[in-house]
Amino acid sequence: FKTENRRMKIRHKILNQKYYLNVFNGFFLALGLMLLTFGLWLSCDRNNLFSVLFSSGENQLVAYISRMLLGVGSVIAFTSAMGFLGIVKEIKCLLVTYVSFQILVFVTQMAISVLIFIKKEEVHNQWNNRIDEVISEYGNESLAEQEPVWNVLNAVQHNV
Repeated sequence: FKTENRRMKIRHKILNQKYYLNVFNGFFLALGLMLLTFGLWLSCDRNNLFSVLFSSGENQLVAYISRMLLGVGSVIAFTSAMGFLGIVKEIKCLLVTYVSFQILVFVTQMAISVLIFIKKEEVHNQWNNRIDEVISEYGNESLAEQEPVWNVLNAVQHNV
């Protein structure tokens, strides 16, 4: 009877671990899908604020960021799918790969957070300078090619 009871406790612990791993994995899957969707939006919608605000030379930055978001979102979503499969089928190789990728993603997110914190003032100044430049050029008839930028600025002011 004691061995039966011990087996039930072990099975109960395994089920609890599977449950919490699935919840944790669901958060990463949602994160991956959000990054993937935002990257698709940046690459497909040419009238978004980021694409329009930056000139053609700096528009490469928006394309680079969108590709990076697509790549990171795809990797996170794929590893989460591997994690779900490893959890359900109890495949150790998939679980080890999943944990390795999650540690890599965590370290990358921490590095990006530190980089953003360090470069916060520079990014903020560039953003404000570009918006000030767009506002100062607003309505200038000799700059007709800037009309899409002005339309986005009007939409932002109207909606926000």
